[in-house]
Amino acid sequence: MTLKNKRIVIVGGSSGIGLATAKAAYAKDASVVIMGRSLERLNQASAEIGDGVESRQINVEDEASVKAAFAEIEMFNHLFVSATVAATAPLTETTKDKFRPTLDSKIWGALHIAKHAASHLLEKGSITFISGLAGRKGYQGFALAGAANAGIEAVGRNLAVELAPIRVNTVCAGVIDTPMLDQVFGEKNYKSLSR
Repeated sequence: MTLKNKRIVIVGGSSGIGLATAKAAYAKDASVVIMGRSLERLNQASAEIGDGVESRQINVEDEASVKAAFAEIEMFNHLFVSATVAATAPLTETTKDKFRPTLDSKIWGALHIAKHAASHLLEKGSITFISGLAGRKGYQGFALAGAANAGIEAVGRNLAVELAPIRVNTVCAGVIDTPMLDQVFGEKNYKSLSR
């Protein structure tokens, strides 16, 4: 498969699954644009991916930031969204303030992105969101993280109807060894998730 002459925008493209996706698209000759919160990490990722990669700083929780970032982007073929702020906690430690970034980035972020990116997608374009196992299976301390992941799958199903003929999909990636997984569970302390 080739992505030659295709333009791919990856939100959350400076690390983890987003960075791996950007590298894979670039290796298939796509024109790649990565977006993320940290300018420093975006610059590092761009250098790691290869020459000609564009980057844009974006805060998916802030609709004005999302709108401004996509206003600067030319038309493109595919959009991949993996940006999220992850948090877990036992029910006794669960507070609205602690989990607001998780829900705002995963759900509101996805809606902000779709709202301001859809008009920039070319014919036969697509949007792909990333969900997670906690949205499908219960884990201790994952009530809100699970809600966010189940929620993004619901967002994807409904936007597939609303934005047709743009294809909208959600991929449940499973347990992937990324910096975010280390952040949430402690380095290499997540083997129980794959059971």
